Amino acid sequence: VAFAFVESENYDSWLWFLQHVKWGVVQSRSNVCIIHDINAGLLKAIKELKEDENGAYYWPDLHSRWCMRHMGANFFKQFHSKRLMQMFKRLCMQNQRQKFEDLWRQLDDATSAHVKSKKDSKKDDQPAPEALEPMDGLITTNGKRRRLAINIKCFTHWIETEPEEQWALLHDTDGARYGIMTTNLAEAYNAVLRKLRPLPLTAIVEGIMHRTTDWMRRRRAAALVQMSNTQTPFCKKMADILEKKSEKARYHTVITTGNVQRRWEVMCRTKVGFGSSTGIVTHEVTLGSEDNNTCSCKCNKPKLLHIPCSHVLAACAKIGLDSTAYVSPFYLKDRVLQAWSADILGYRAHENLIRTGGDDTVWVPDLHLFKGGKGRRQTRRLRNDMDESETGGPIRRCETCLQYGHRTRDCTNNSDGTSSTAQQGQQTGESSRATRPRRKRRGTGSSRNTPEGTTL
Repeated sequence: VAFAFVESENYDSWLWFLQHVKWGVVQSRSNVCIIHDINAGLLKAIKELKEDENGAYYWPDLHSRWCMRHMGANFFKQFHSKRLMQMFKRLCMQNQRQKFEDLWRQLDDATSAHVKSKKDSKKDDQPAPEALEPMDGLITTNGKRRRLAINIKCFTHWIETEPEEQWALLHDTDGARYGIMTTNLAEAYNAVLRKLRPLPLTAIVEGIMHRTTDWMRRRRAAALVQMSNTQTPFCKKMADILEKKSEKARYHTVITTGNVQRRWEVMCRTKVGFGSSTGIVTHEVTLGSEDNNTCSCKCNKPKLLHIPCSHVLAACAKIGLDSTAYVSPFYLKDRVLQAWSADILGYRAHENLIRTGGDDTVWVPDLHLFKGGKGRRQTRRLRNDMDESETGGPIRRCETCLQYGHRTRDCTNNSDGTSSTAQQGQQTGESSRATRPRRKRRGTGSSRNTPEGTTL
């Protein structure tokens, strides 16, 4: 959408940037949602834009939501457990109230036991917990203030002051997120910025311009290919999602319960096999009138994701109703094509911006930032708390007992069963290095005299 060079991420730079985004990009568009980390300067700038009625950049319908990955990193800084952090992320993504409340209760019990065990162990090498920074006046709270790290005994103590609509998908007002929980869409754009960092500013701007043009050209070509598909009005990804939901809807049982209103009870097929529930789950589906293209379901997915769930598709199939009207128009093929059809105009034809004002100064790139010599260079990226919390890859989660650290094989909490593939560092979140014996080389009968348990 837009980028800018600023001295640092502070209140003044964020306010200036968002004002220009409102003026030059958003303009009169309504209900724009920004997903971001919990930066005090950014929160203050958003608050001013939403409340300054007399300002030139008044933005009352701006929605602000927090990135789940950044919240997970903050959670890890407090509790230092990757397993609990994964539970917190599952809580963030829950769309059903009963599951949300059950998982909150489980997370409360697990964090309370974890804090108590750390207190009883009294190890000197344990990292100190870090609570969230005070945000007095910047976020809407329930009258409480954020606790100090030492006073946080469970998950509720840590999250009690944070507005639920900011971090939980279930409480997302009017589905402003469209199901997007992270800033990965913006982070993916970093591929455009690769190898431009050591260049002068004017060269960076020109490089971004040419790479962004190529980025959009390739995606517009892909969108044109999708336009030739007459079997669906939606983009390829949404068409695949709807196809999977339609296949799932075939196994639902639909019972008509409405008289005046178009209402049904949809019973999901009972799951069988390991790690599955045997109870019958029933959802209530309501479809709007023929003139009102709205639908609702007890699972909340139509409201939060702006696409029909499998329960709605099953109800539509019951009465032979076309369900495409319940999909957000943002997923139409022509909207996708329109998103990638803008032109970016160059600047060299208007003015030569690389003139230095008549002096003889010669500007060269920062040679220390270039790759030199052969082999893999050492990374110069500044690592942050997200790198620490996500080190070691994903944790294995058992589909039978729903606990972390192993993967079924007759479960009973596994007890180091043969199918357990999670490394020790992955389970505790304290280290990403694994201790395991070196494998034997093909065609040899020895393991190169490597003692078992050597750290690799």
